[in-house]
Amino acid sequence: MTEHTQGPWEYEFVGHDTQEFWIMDSDGFLVADAQTEANARLIASAPDLLEALENIVEVTDRQDNLWWLMHELRYAKDAIDQAVIDQAGTQERE
Repeated sequence: MTEHTQGPWEYEFVGHDTQEFWIMDSDGFLVADAQTEANARLIASAPDLLEALENIVEVTDRQDNLWWLMHELRYAKDAIDQAVIDQAGTQERE
């Protein structure tokens, strides 16, 4: 399996004549581009979303403790919120 570019990833508006966003790694290298801010935000949150899901799988594989699962689910919720809350703080999902 190919390793993905490690997070965190950030995005910024770069379009002058077009609506374009670049998603970059912590060293400023381009990871992807997107045509809408919502897509840029979702792509930029991919490393956090992946980590949250990996943590949930790990906890469910090794623990019968509900507390650990709830802890990891809260982390996953935070990662989802980061992916869907716009810069003005408006949540785009229910």
